[in-house]
Amino acid sequence: MIYRAANYEAEVQYWVSCAAQHRLGVCTAGTEHSFTAVVETDSLLLNTEPMRGIIKIDMAKRHVSALIG
Repeated sequence: MIYRAANYEAEVQYWVSCAAQHRLGVCTAGTEHSFTAVVETDSLLLNTEPMRGIIKIDMAKRHVSALIG
């Protein structure tokens, strides 16, 4: 398992690109529903927990855009 943290969207893009170049899968941690320490993986484990917050709120459409952490 290779563990990396991402704080920004550009970092996610970079690590996913690196994983693809090395033919690795990508698993995410930090979303509190997709990872457990019991399960080992030979993929890149990408922690997106620092990427939290609301980006945009459209009251008319009742739509919220949020970061993935």
